[in-house]
This record gives sequence, structure tokens and C-alpha cells, in this order.
Amino acid sequence: MHGTARKDDPAFSAISLLQMGPYLAKSNVDAIEFIGCLGVSPNLFQQHDAWFERDMVLKAGSELARTTGNPFAGAYAGNDVPIPDFGSWGTIVSQAETLKQACRLMSGKLHLVERGSLISAIDFSDKLRLAFTFVGSVCEDPLQIKLATIAMMKNVALQCGVPDAVRVHLTMPWSYKARHLDEAFGERIEFGSTFDGIEIDNDVLALCPATSSKPDMTTRSIDTTIATARLIDDLLPLGKSSIHQVANMLSLSVRTLQRRLKHCGVDYEDLLDLTRRDSAIACLADGASDMAELAMRVGYSDPANFTRAFKRWTGQPPTRYRPPLDGQIVTK
Repeated sequence: MHGTARKDDPAFSAISLLQMGPYLAKSNVDAIEFIGCLGVSPNLFQQHDAWFERDMVLKAGSELARTTGNPFAGAYAGNDVPIPDFGSWGTIVSQAETLKQACRLMSGKLHLVERGSLISAIDFSDKLRLAFTFVGSVCEDPLQIKLATIAMMKNVALQCGVPDAVRVHLTMPWSYKARHLDEAFGERIEFGSTFDGIEIDNDVLALCPATSSKPDMTTRSIDTTIATARLIDDLLPLGKSSIHQVANMLSLSVRTLQRRLKHCGVDYEDLLDLTRRDSAIACLADGASDMAELAMRVGYSDPANFTRAFKRWTGQPPTRYRPPLDGQIVTK
């Protein structure tokens, strides 16, 4: 899949892209269309355990800002992320018994969701500094992903309920438009700093972070969308991929399912269409040659309807399609 990273290369887990969905939805942007414009298969909800090249994710951050019209969209998107559900990193950090332990885990376990990034924990007599940096050179503007990561770091610290003990530091200089960062970070921001990250007063490091055991709307929505994508793929060969059938198998009403998908910026019919496309292309790459059988596999009882859909996806009939050697899905 185009954009996926090789082992040990600087990369981000797919959760970094998935968490953009709710912010895109707030801005009335279709998440599937947004991801598709990046040149990768937009059906991330079936690939949520994949790793993506760092520069591709940085480019996604810049595109997030451009598409939503918010020059600091990364900070807002990161601010909305439920920490316990930000991959294995968030799960581990949320289990910390003290804020100091949570800070150490933020630093020591970052590799679980970001490769080629560092959170350095530095002790001072009166505070703890957490400085975020990228290792090596980057080709894309890192601002949005940097802001998103700092927003999540800040939110971990704020779980102790003492906002005055937490300060955000940014190397970027202050500008008139930067005033909008107050909404995401609060008023305790130092611009033109020597590092990007946060500082926390030592007085609160022994406090226990308060994490909610009840999943919020974003968590429920992302989990539901992932489950929906998986179910659609499983049910396609059985001809049972309608939204009513999927909602029933998830023990949800159709309205609740639609609401949760919408929260992630996803439309059910778009997700179904993408799943059919990806499944058909994968089958062709594996050597499928019986078009009637392939049509049934992806949920089309009429091969002619499948051929029309495939031409819409790729610009070619399935009998002439040749998957590229690099594994990238080529669409029309």
C-alpha cells in the first residue's frame, strides 16, 4: 500500500491519521475523500494497525490545515484525541499512577505510535520539561503534527486538574494569528522558546491523573467505524452488507451507526464502495481471473454492474487492470 513505511523507517501508526477524522467531520470535510487525496488507500479503518511514512503523515497535517482553513488545525485535532485510545501508547500512559510516571511513559513509549520522534524528559529543581523533537531530516512541514503531539502531552498533564501548573512552549514566534492557539492550549503559552513541548511544576507530579473509564463519543465512533469496515469486508461475499444488516450485527440502530460514522467524517455507502474496490483489486493482485466469481466476492450479483463500478474506480475494466508492482492502488 502506497505510503506504508518499511520497518525501522521514521513513521507514524495509522491511529495518527484516524484521529483526524473527528476534526475533519467538525469542519464538514469527508474523511474518506481527504485521505484519498493523499495518494493512499483511504480505507484506513481496515488498516488501523499499519505504519505510514513520516513525511506522508506530515503532509496530511499540512493538508488538514489547508482543507479546514485553520492554520493550527493540528493543535485542535490533537486536543480532541481521547488519550486512553491513542494506540498502545495512550493505553499505557493512561495507566500511570502518578503524573510523573505518566510523563516518563509518554517519553519512553512514544515509539509505539511514532518512530523517529522523541519526547525528552528533563528534570529541573522546580519543574519537569518534556521536549518534543523529530530525529533526522524531514521533507514536509512538521508544524501540524508537532502541535497535535504537544496538545496530547498537555492533555495528559491536565488530567491532574491543575491547569496553572502546565505551560506550553513553542519555538515558533508569536504572530497575530497565533492568538487562536489560546483556544487549544490555553493562555499559558511561551512563543519563541528554545524547545517545543510542555513544562510541569514539580508540585503536581505526585498527583494521580484522573482518566474516565467511560468511552467518549470519539472513542465509540472510531471503534464502531473500524468494526463496521471489518464487518463489511467479511459480509461482502455473503451478500449481507447493507447498513441495516451491519447495524444489527453491531447491536446498534441504523441511526446510531450513521451518527458514529458521521462523527469520524465517514459515510456508510462511501465505506462500502471503498471496501468493494480494495477487495476487488486485492483479489486481482492475487491472480483472480473469474470475473463472475470476483463480482460475487465483492457483493455484486450482476457481473456487468461490477464491471461498471470497477471502471469508475480505476478507469479500466477488471479484465485489463494490472496491479502496479509497488502495491499502490491506482484509481481513476
